[in-house]
Amino acid sequence: PGIARHAVKALAPFAAVAEKELLALARGHQDQIARAQALRPLLPALQQRANKSSLKLVLDQFLLRHSGSSSDLEEWLAAFPLQPYRGELRTRLRDSGYPLFRKRVLLQAMARQAADGLHNLAQEALSADDDALVLAALGALAKWGGDRHAKSLDRLSRHADPGIRLAALREGLRLGRGRAVTELAASADPVARQAAAIAYAEKPAAAALPHLNDLLGDAAAAVRHQALFSLAALRDPQVVPLLIGHLDHAASVTADRVLGTLEGLTGESFGPSARVWQRWWQDQTDFQFPSPAEVKQRQQQRARSQAEAQTVAGFWGMPVIGERIAFVLDTSDSMKARYRAASRYGGQGTRLSAAQAQLVQALRDLPDGTAFNIYLFDRQGWAWRDTLATMDSKVRAEAVAFVMALQTRFGTALYDALELAFAAPEIEAVYLLSDGAPYLGKIDDPALIRADVAQWNATRQLPLHCVSLGGRVPLLQQLAKDSGGEFRLVK
Repeated sequence: PGIARHAVKALAPFAAVAEKELLALARGHQDQIARAQALRPLLPALQQRANKSSLKLVLDQFLLRHSGSSSDLEEWLAAFPLQPYRGELRTRLRDSGYPLFRKRVLLQAMARQAADGLHNLAQEALSADDDALVLAALGALAKWGGDRHAKSLDRLSRHADPGIRLAALREGLRLGRGRAVTELAASADPVARQAAAIAYAEKPAAAALPHLNDLLGDAAAAVRHQALFSLAALRDPQVVPLLIGHLDHAASVTADRVLGTLEGLTGESFGPSARVWQRWWQDQTDFQFPSPAEVKQRQQQRARSQAEAQTVAGFWGMPVIGERIAFVLDTSDSMKARYRAASRYGGQGTRLSAAQAQLVQALRDLPDGTAFNIYLFDRQGWAWRDTLATMDSKVRAEAVAFVMALQTRFGTALYDALELAFAAPEIEAVYLLSDGAPYLGKIDDPALIRADVAQWNATRQLPLHCVSLGGRVPLLQQLAKDSGGEFRLVK
């Protein structure tokens, strides 16, 4: 196998003239990795041919990293005429032994083509055992429009997975099937109330505001935060006083998100005091929202002024807000790299030392009674404790000692650590630090990680506050943006 892999590496730059040899390796070599590596330089030529054998080769030999990323596979399939080869697609979608990631990517690519002939394949996938496949199929059917899948929505709206319930309820509202928005808003199921909050963003502001105001006071954090997103989407001036009225919400994460929404809409920054905001609002006689570009410019100017006026505090300058917190820390070998700015953050010369100092400071600042856990990732994901710890002087000392004793290991299994954090139902905010792209673990493809985190978070609405240490990690920036969290690039 090693010789074949070296041969592929040597032939790849000359794919145009070595196509025959690469095809022979991709189709027939006994080593799966060699086949996948040989496929990579052949992808452009196979796409141009657009025949059955080309499609089968890609569908059966593509391996993540060795042939490309899941995004590479999706782009290739989306540009390929899939409709004439429905039989090949159906065989693989029904095959329990066919790799799950390929099924997911295939459904995503199908959604980017015309529905003709592909609708039935997605309809069948609604009965799949894997939740991610069901969501991908629902996404495709929603994008195509039509109502052929309407009969399945009632069943899916009672599915055990909350993300599938939410997607099915939203699709039912789009089709005008199932329960009305007001009925969903009054449901005992928080997922149904969240679906209502999403739907009200499409209603006229005058009709939506009273209901969203009620949902902003919901017992479930996910419903409250979804109502915030919908209020922001309305961009109606009457949203402003409504938000000011919720600045003193008892849940600190919700109060912080209300403040962030106010600042994001108005471009102003008056802190968490409702009284100050109210005085400002009383002086606004003909208020108009500034453009998103203007808001961003104001926020950047304030951030520069704050950076010049104060030293770094908290977890990389971000306040740690919440009563139930997850800290997720990269302990891969790359964290041993020298870091010239480490001393600025309390470290002793390496990325890990700076991360340890920042986390220790955050732990020392956490109020007693705060529930938290620390999740690490290197070649696998693991947790400090099996359940959340409640902060007191003894727990604080144990947590600090644990953090200061951390060592690095090979691998960057980010997915595994995030999966553990989301498995804790009490968590209401995540603070994540890493210095590089995922590698190893259950899944290390960035697009698939992002999709799974979005699925886990669809009915949780947790903010993921992400720190990219040493250089920009696009996945961290995407996770923060997707969740309404804060992103920090620390060079």
